[in-house]
Order: sequence, then structure tokens, then C-alpha cells
Amino acid sequence: MVVLSALIHLGERPVLIIGLILVFGHNAFDGMRLQPGDSGFALWTFLNQAGAVVSADHVFAVSYALIPWLGIMLVGYGIAHWFTRGFDSKVRTTYLLRVGLLSIVLFIALRFLNVYGDPAPWAPQKNAVFTLMSFLNCTKYPVSLLYTLMTLGLTFLLLWLMEKPTELNVKPLIVFGRVPLFYFILHFYLAHFLALILLLITTGQSFGEIDLHFSKGFGGIPPNTGVSLPWVYVAWIGIVLVCYPICKKYNEFKSTHNYWWLSYL
Repeated sequence: MVVLSALIHLGERPVLIIGLILVFGHNAFDGMRLQPGDSGFALWTFLNQAGAVVSADHVFAVSYALIPWLGIMLVGYGIAHWFTRGFDSKVRTTYLLRVGLLSIVLFIALRFLNVYGDPAPWAPQKNAVFTLMSFLNCTKYPVSLLYTLMTLGLTFLLLWLMEKPTELNVKPLIVFGRVPLFYFILHFYLAHFLALILLLITTGQSFGEIDLHFSKGFGGIPPNTGVSLPWVYVAWIGIVLVCYPICKKYNEFKSTHNYWWLSYL
């Protein structure tokens, strides 16, 4: 966001071009993997590699490396005028459909070739289901080109569908879309709080017995602790449902007040 605040002075088209270069080009450096102790390791981790930077007293967990995620943000800023400057709905739907389909086609083609776009190649597995899972198992930390094409391609297609006349009620999605950072923070802490409670219940441990220190790899959590995938989906849907009325109230508050800090949340 800080970098974008400076680059917006270049104009939308240059920002879009820079964003596309970063999105499509950053995986060219996948082979440049620095290790702790290497010169420039910390800087490269923050810029493009992601991982953990350990100092004498602190551990910096870098999940969202700057360059690939900045590219996505710049692309988003570069196409925002599709929605904010009175674009004709037919033109917008055409753009959304074409970009969405092109992204999906590029993802399938590049992933099938297995030569560029993700540091983790796919491979044939014991059956078709597991092979498909390997094909779709792209890298998010740091986010790869293929992960970006796969997820944003589907997002563009969803936006295209939402532009079309339909009986689908999209108001709940709009509520979350108007307070995205608020929702992210709310669901993040709620999910982790519930996971901690579940861990305490299932293991019989006290809070003081659980070692959550990142540098130790969460060594206090027993192996095979957790729930099956269906229950993960139940937890996900439940958390979204709990967050919705809270986000709706906050959106109403944000829409009727003009405090300066509301623009940041």
C-alpha cells in the first residue's frame, strides 16, 4: 500500500503495466533461493522469497513477500476504472469474461507444460483425483503466477456473472466487499481463537503447556491434532456466518460516518 501510494502518480496505465511485469516476471527468480547466513538473505526474503528471518531476539515470519503481492495490487489498481468511471456494463462484462477465460487458459497451459510459473511442479499420482490435486496445488507463499491466474481468473468470471441480470442475491458478498480489511482481521482472530479452544479441549492441555513459538515450529502442538476436512468446511462456513452481521453493522456505521480512520478499515 505504501509503494502504491507513490506509484499512483504515474497514472493507471503505467501502474497496470508495472503490475503485469511483476505478476508474470517474478517467478523468473525462483532459482535464486538464499539461505540464512547468505548475503542479502533478509532483504531477498522480504522482497520475493518469503520465509522466516531470525534475529537474536525476534522471528519475522514473511508470508507475503513484497514483489509478487505488489504486482497483484498494482493490476487491481490499474483496472479499477472499469468499475468507477461509468464504464458501460456491456463493455465491463466483456472485459471480465475475456480476462477471466484468458487467465484460466493460461493457467492450464503453463501448468501442463510444467516449465514456468510455480516453483512446485505437479506430477502424476496414484490416481486421477490425486493427480488433479497435484495439478491444482500451486504455491501461495510467495504467491506464484499460476496461483494468481487460477484464483483471479475465477474471480473475474464470478464478477462477470454478478454483472449479469440474475436472481442471485449478491448483497452479502457486497457487504464483505465494502469492509474487506475489517472482515479479514475479524475472521483471522476468530478462527485462531476457536482453533486454540479446540486444541485445549482435544488435548487436555492448559494454555501454558502449549508452545506456540514460531521459531520452534509450534513444537507444543501434538501430531495428528485437528479435525477432518468436512469439519474444516463447517468451521469455515460457521465463521463466515458469524462475521456477516458484524460486518453488516460496521458497514452501516462506516457508510454514515466520516471519521478519518474509517478509510483505513
